[in-house]
Amino acid sequence: ETSDPAVMHIDLQLLLDIVTLAIAASIFGLVAVFLGLPPTAGFLLGGMMIGPSCWNLVEEVKQLQTLAQFGSIFLLFEQGLLYAQTYTSGLSRPQQMVQRKTSRTDDHDPSVVGVIVLAILVLSSVIIFFTSGAVKSLLDAILLSVSVSICSSAVVTENIYAAGIADTVWAKRLNKMVAIQDLFMVPLLAIPELIGTLMEENGTFFDFMFYIISAALFLKGSVMFAPQTVNAAVIAESRMAHGELFTLSIVAYALMMATISEELNFSIEAGAVLAGIVLLNSPHIPKIRESIKPIKSVFGGMFLTSLGMIISPAFVINQSASIACLVVFIALFKTVVVSSTMYSFFDYPLSASVAFGGSMAQISEASLVVMAKAQRHGFVNRKTYLMLIPTTCILLILAPLSKSTLRLLKSQEDDDCLPICPRWITRCLHLRNYTFKHGVENKSDESSYESPRSNNHHRTPNELRKISRSH
Repeated sequence: ETSDPAVMHIDLQLLLDIVTLAIAASIFGLVAVFLGLPPTAGFLLGGMMIGPSCWNLVEEVKQLQTLAQFGSIFLLFEQGLLYAQTYTSGLSRPQQMVQRKTSRTDDHDPSVVGVIVLAILVLSSVIIFFTSGAVKSLLDAILLSVSVSICSSAVVTENIYAAGIADTVWAKRLNKMVAIQDLFMVPLLAIPELIGTLMEENGTFFDFMFYIISAALFLKGSVMFAPQTVNAAVIAESRMAHGELFTLSIVAYALMMATISEELNFSIEAGAVLAGIVLLNSPHIPKIRESIKPIKSVFGGMFLTSLGMIISPAFVINQSASIACLVVFIALFKTVVVSSTMYSFFDYPLSASVAFGGSMAQISEASLVVMAKAQRHGFVNRKTYLMLIPTTCILLILAPLSKSTLRLLKSQEDDDCLPICPRWITRCLHLRNYTFKHGVENKSDESSYESPRSNNHHRTPNELRKISRSH
């Protein structure tokens, strides 16, 4: 039967489902915050309770999850904006070149450290997943390993502010190390969709090259088009009394980038992240983040709640022992790998290495999207996927525990000497090197020997740190 276009049609059941989802997200999110947990934990728990595996309060699940997909777009758009804001220096290109020449050569670039740490995490995870038989091929192991290795930059930023170290050098380094991972979210979100499409269409090498060329043209056009769109929105807002048009323009820009990416078979989510990343060095990023915050909060909470509807309470209870072991293993694995890498290869102090490792021990919410795509295309088996969903939720719940170690970094901040060693390590290293170098020549004349301890007593902590580093 043809509908009358002159009459407004409303799907009351879908409207009721949206209200149910919003109420569940609000109630369980508030309960989580009052208990000192991140709201993400409440959203996922609320979705699990109203989902088809528990109370079954939602009728039109497919339509509701389609609507909630807007939340993934704005959440990932926010991730891209966070990367762009973290790496926006506010300096011109000549000023950046001068800053690089005058910077200390002994300080490691946090972005380089972040890439190396991520590479070691992924390589170690690939070996574990591939040898344990959890995946069918090397590609599956790589996708799963990258998903587990990437942590949430938004969660790390919240913990930094909660720990009261947002203005310290350590916080800036940690933010840059984590934000660089958002850059890898674009290919990570696009690869499962692209490979799945090629497999379904029996694509050839020429089809693959066509997609590569399309991706390059899309990236080039985005870099040229994005700043012009934002500047036009800012100019239009300056001529109006209110900023509704600016918010609408930014929302339309993010949705358009996501839609073009989907039409090119690179996935909606990859386009959303790219929409934020290409705004690098734009002076309007804080304004953009502020304008989309209410939309991101509403749709983002609904999206995470809809993800929770996938979780089955019965499955979680039956596999509780395996899930607990997986949570402990991933948390310890990421903490140990990150801490040992930073302590051994980049001379970070032990306390800072452990604090950074603990902050990066959780798994990003965006990894849930990646794992869902990988499972849909057959790259990850269903049981592994269902095990990793509650594991990710529990790790996000435990993420605020890293605030206690982050607070210790505030007392170790030293802009003149980074990275620095704890004082007791510095004194031991100086004593050992002093004895090794001067012990032989002072042995013949013990009366002229001056104790290193007494010599160190008159040195300042900064002098001791510099001496230990020179050795």
